[in-house]
Amino acid sequence: MSHLAHTAPADPEQHLRDNAGFSALLGLNLTDVTGLDSLTFSAGFLGSYDRLRGVYDFRVPFGFLGELESAFKGFGLHGMVYAGDSQEILTGDGFYKSSFYARVDAYYQVSSAFVDGKLQFSCHFIPGVTDLSMSLVIRARLEGAFRRHH
Repeated sequence: MSHLAHTAPADPEQHLRDNAGFSALLGLNLTDVTGLDSLTFSAGFLGSYDRLRGVYDFRVPFGFLGELESAFKGFGLHGMVYAGDSQEILTGDGFYKSSFYARVDAYYQVSSAFVDGKLQFSCHFIPGVTDLSMSLVIRARLEGAFRRHH
């Protein structure tokens, strides 16, 4: 949720803005019936609300959201599809402004006692556009490494 209130003194060209995104999904975990480390399906809806005070009242678009996740020995695939109203989520992915968005992520992930790493390649599809993004995420578990001892 975002509440953009700006600063005083008020500028007549700036308006208070309330904005948020939300989703609800039901899922099915099929990991136990496969030889994979994980296999899950989920489906539900994605919604948001947006209000620019003094310009327009609440807008509440909705749409279908489906996901698939599979992983085996550190390699994984994640697929997602959205179909519905154009979403306006200020801190979200701009692809949801399209009434149709699909995404496929291929990744490799490693973990140790103190560090997790994930290298991911993502393909984004909206009507007439195919885009590619890549990410590398490294997380360290410091577990009190900076705690003061008495």
